[in-house]
Amino acid sequence: MIAVYQVNRPTVIEPSTIALEAGTAVIGKLAPNDGVDIGDVTLNAGIAAIGKLSPNNGVDIGDVGIERVIPANLTATIANGASLSNEIDFGGSSMQMMLMPTAWTVAVITFQVAEATGGTLRNAYDEFGNEVSVTIAASRAVPVPLELAGVRFVKIRSGTGGSAVNQGAECIITVILKG
Repeated sequence: MIAVYQVNRPTVIEPSTIALEAGTAVIGKLAPNDGVDIGDVTLNAGIAAIGKLSPNNGVDIGDVGIERVIPANLTATIANGASLSNEIDFGGSSMQMMLMPTAWTVAVITFQVAEATGGTLRNAYDEFGNEVSVTIAASRAVPVPLELAGVRFVKIRSGTGGSAVNQGAECIITVILKG
């Protein structure tokens, strides 16, 4: 007597032969999907990554716009006879450079920061316990100290926390932002 055994082999399915039913998804990329309209899509730089788009094959994904929002420069004003500017809200940007006015009474610049608009202001210090300061003169452009990276609400002071220097004229400081 001869025994016959049958061995079942697994079925191999090539990825190119898999079909997804309506209502299913392709993971990792936006793929053709007849009759599906996902509407308008706008991506802001730095916000999202969508991988790559597959050939359209009749799929209408609507208008796709990729925009880079470049922030406007801001100004800080120190009034005549005062030493502290108005509060500046940097939103999602950070300070990069300060452009000093021609009417500047000689003084270093220091900074006060807060966690919310109108919040409690605190003098900014570095990791060594020194007040964050910039030596500056009239009509110059100077970089903003790295210690202020990521700070949202700032006031600029003429002088230090212990020795403020009142300005002899209104001073408008232009702050160049890094987007």
